Amino acid sequence: MRRAGISTLSLLLVLTLSSTAFAAKSKNSADGEIIAMDGRTMVLKVKKNEESFKLNRDTEYRRANEELRAGHFKVGDRVRVKYRVEEEDKIAVRVEMWIPPHKLRRGGV
Repeated sequence: MRRAGISTLSLLLVLTLSSTAFAAKSKNSADGEIIAMDGRTMVLKVKKNEESFKLNRDTEYRRANEELRAGHFKVGDRVRVKYRVEEEDKIAVRVEMWIPPHKLRRGGV
């Protein structure tokens, strides 16, 4: 009986830790307004803070199902940046242009 209790407790611990790790991994995105951008960095205003993201040749740029280039984005655009963390840097994996909901409903993208 004691062995079954320990096994159950061990399984519960493993499931809890793995779900916590998954939740932490899936939170690597930021929504905000572009306040600065050059060929290497994009800075967003996220709520009341600024967040910087490094851009590279592997960064994807999108609007809905359309592939874009970095040149399509400008200061003032609202975007979502999906990123990965490498040491202290946030590396942009994907930058998605925000589309107002009324344009999505009408197919105005």
